[in-house]
Amino acid sequence: MNKRFIAIGMVGLVAAWGVFGTAAAQKLHAPKGIWQGMGAGLSDVQDITASLMVFDMDRIATRAGELAEREQYISQIASLPDAVKEGHAKVAEAAEELAGAALTGEEQEVADRLKDVIAACTTCHYDLRDKERREKLQ
Repeated sequence: MNKRFIAIGMVGLVAAWGVFGTAAAQKLHAPKGIWQGMGAGLSDVQDITASLMVFDMDRIATRAGELAEREQYISQIASLPDAVKEGHAKVAEAAEELAGAALTGEEQEVADRLKDVIAACTTCHYDLRDKERREKLQ
């Protein structure tokens, strides 16, 4: 019984951090639409990870396909800098490969392709978004 309360409490804390942390970050870093897109992408990755834990390859393929479509759309927004569009295109490509891997049912291949999606996201954030912050710290 105590483990259940602890688990529910942790989920509640993460949810509260997500709501209030995102709202605070919007004021400092990016417009609401950008945060909504990033939140949707993170939700997809979280759902894909949970689906991999229970070997639900159909759900993985669906969510990876949704992620690929969203990232492809973002990569074509003319007002974004070219480097940002290229980063989103790489995420879209990685997500398409993940969706394809899910259709094969090969668990290790899906895990490897999920790793590629996460790497595409974090590489772009490291190279573009966080570059200025790192320079200020030096």
